[in-house]
Amino acid sequence: MKPGRNLLKIADMFPILLNIPLTEHLCHPWHPLCFSSHQAGLRPKLAFPREWKQIMKTSLLQSSGVLALVSALLITATAMSGCGKQEFQVTSNQQAQKAPGTFTLAPKVDIVLVEDNTGSMNEIFPKMVSQMPTFLMGLEARGWDYHFATIPLTTDRALRQATASRHDSNYGSAWTPPYPGALPHGPGTLPLQIFRTLSTYQQTGFLSVNDISNTLQGKEPGLETIRLALRNRLPSSGFIREDALLVVLTVSNGNDTSGVAICSRAVDGFVGPCEETGFPELGTQASSLNYYLDAFRDAKRDPSQLKFFAAVANGNYNYCLGGPSRQGVRYQQIAANLGGQSYDICTQPLNQVLDSLSNELQTTKIAFRTRYLFVDQEPEPSSIVVTRFKNGDPSQAEIISQSSSQDGDGWSYAGYVTNVYSIDYPSEMGMASGYAIELHGSAKLTGDDTASVSFKPAGSQNTVSR
Repeated sequence: MKPGRNLLKIADMFPILLNIPLTEHLCHPWHPLCFSSHQAGLRPKLAFPREWKQIMKTSLLQSSGVLALVSALLITATAMSGCGKQEFQVTSNQQAQKAPGTFTLAPKVDIVLVEDNTGSMNEIFPKMVSQMPTFLMGLEARGWDYHFATIPLTTDRALRQATASRHDSNYGSAWTPPYPGALPHGPGTLPLQIFRTLSTYQQTGFLSVNDISNTLQGKEPGLETIRLALRNRLPSSGFIREDALLVVLTVSNGNDTSGVAICSRAVDGFVGPCEETGFPELGTQASSLNYYLDAFRDAKRDPSQLKFFAAVANGNYNYCLGGPSRQGVRYQQIAANLGGQSYDICTQPLNQVLDSLSNELQTTKIAFRTRYLFVDQEPEPSSIVVTRFKNGDPSQAEIISQSSSQDGDGWSYAGYVTNVYSIDYPSEMGMASGYAIELHGSAKLTGDDTASVSFKPAGSQNTVSR
């Protein structure tokens, strides 16, 4: 063995590490270890000197927020100077995963900002541009896979642009897979023609003074605009995902008049809802509100997947973000009936409203329950070990046993599954495909629970060659 050639180049190691098939062992006169040609046959992976292994581990670790310890077939050479007896030892792959209440198996949320464009609160426009991106980045840091779009409150129009978290593969090399083994351009990816990066959306996606429409003579058909968006505009654009939570955030300093019968009061000529002008028998406020509640619930397969938040005036103020306000009673009533909250946009700073909304979403997410865990390659079923850490605490490790039936507690290997819901409570959400471990009964992850899955690659085995 020539002393000047006792190291392999790092580039020469990678075909072996990446599972390129190898043929019978060949003893290369210049290499310190038995080597193999890259054609077909065995799949050994080399055990290199300690410093080489450290370099390769560092290079090959996954960077998607998922702890992925690379599986390898290690060769323990009895001598560095020739092709003696070699042991091929299969070691386990370990992949850590978390419940949707934390960070790894990213739950999906589609957020629609419905922004007042009547001209009465144009002071909110620059605040939205500066503060909403911070809110969205905070959601992503908390583990959400979000879509986000803005629509005007009183104008029905096609959706022209939207933005998304880094879990959208339109980000290219900056893409973060939402779970181990996720493929780019899967179901729910925003259509390229409307996709904007968050930085671009901040410049072009929010409303401006050019979007103001004040030709409605005091009417505010906000709920009707939202109905049309949820029924037609957003689904046809590819924005809404069937397996995502849908959040509507309405911002206004007026009150909705959609479907409300308007009458004129005889004594002073005041024009308003018939219930408020002396003609209650002609009033339609209650019936029209129920109509819109039903329409919004129909926007999702499961009504619990829709939440409505109202950042509106909580009183009739002389001045609120650009003009006088009227209490947004109808928006508040919708929020109370659709699992959301109401905020007084006239007295609460926008950043406080967004912080509160973020906390509401986090509370919702912690209630989700995970049914499936995913790994990024086919495992040997007999080698799978699933460990749960209660509330993400490493000191509360618990080995989950393999389940003998679908009705028991534990896990089972589901094989390669296509478009299954990874979340099964409170509603089925988070569609995913890949090599999956299904959790049953009390083994399912909730809240901040985490789990690690260790396994050996399918078809691998320990062998000895001479």
